[in-house]
Amino acid sequence: MVWATSCKPKPKMPRLSLSLVAADSTDTMARLSFWGRNTEREDSLYFYSADSIELYPDTTGIMHLVVAHAGDRLAQYYKLSQGQWSATAPETYTPEQTPQEVLPISGIDTKGKSHDIAELIKRRYAVLVFSSLDLRTHSKAERDSLRKQYGGDSLQLIYMMLSLSDSASLARIKRDTLSGIVYSDSLSLVTQMRKAYGIDRATSPKLFLIDSLGKVSAL
Repeated sequence: MVWATSCKPKPKMPRLSLSLVAADSTDTMARLSFWGRNTEREDSLYFYSADSIELYPDTTGIMHLVVAHAGDRLAQYYKLSQGQWSATAPETYTPEQTPQEVLPISGIDTKGKSHDIAELIKRRYAVLVFSSLDLRTHSKAERDSLRKQYGGDSLQLIYMMLSLSDSASLARIKRDTLSGIVYSDSLSLVTQMRKAYGIDRATSPKLFLIDSLGKVSAL
């Protein structure tokens, strides 16, 4: 739940001050994505001016926050430290170790199906898409560009969503009008794969191209 300053009595939660930008006169909503070690949630915030807004969000189990506004074109990053929110910058991150050959994926996707990645890449390319901490992956236009470069409609897209929820992972892919094989982190598979690909500390989306021989390269 997101508490505003007008609530009385004032909630005993750390204060968060925001200045938000609207995409147009009808845009009055921002998305708040909270996460911690073992929890995550999303909230919506409705605002009607560019003035600073003070909130008192419930921080139980929470360490990080991303606020998306201006029609999801702008994002603000915050970290909770010693009981106070502080603004941070999205991390610019280079993979520590990109494997030269594809690593096996052994797990159940969000639709309850098990896939053998060796079978998925036979005679075609695949792109392994690791979401950002706030579940961004890539746009439909970026997907179409990838298909033009690597095999058209036969390109296999595999999404690794950093969410504990199957339904939330699927809902985000659907909302972004994307499609492919989707894995959530409900069984820690995504966390394991992020570590294996050297991006466990990355905050932005990361993509890897896998060719039909199983060779891997970062995009």
